[in-house]
Amino acid sequence: MTSFLILLSLILSLIPYFIASVLEYKYHEYRKQTWLFAFKEKSLLFLFLNSAVNPFLTTLRIDELRQSLKIVLHFETA
Repeated sequence: MTSFLILLSLILSLIPYFIASVLEYKYHEYRKQTWLFAFKEKSLLFLFLNSAVNPFLTTLRIDELRQSLKIVLHFETA
């Protein structure tokens, strides 16, 4: 389930960036449009945020990773 959620969030964050890239490549008159630039930059930011948050979500959802993190941070003894 965790892998599915990570994959789903990756796909959902890639779709807007992919659409903006295709519009920019296919329709040359859109390249100078400020809305396309803003849309592409915001979708890129969303993609980076998704990649940054995924390890934390994975750690919270998988018990073994959560226990290992507690041991590494000295919240719990081995």
